[in-house]
Amino acid sequence: MNLYLLFKSLHLVAVISWMAGLLYLPRIFVYHSEANH
Repeated sequence: MNLYLLFKSLHLVAVISWMAGLLYLPRIFVYHSEANH
């Protein structure tokens, strides 16, 4: 397994997790604001 393929797969995982976190973050804020009220 060469270094380019390893870097490419790590970059793909990082981008997917970043997009999932970006989409899930507002739901966490809404949940916390609803839990406080």
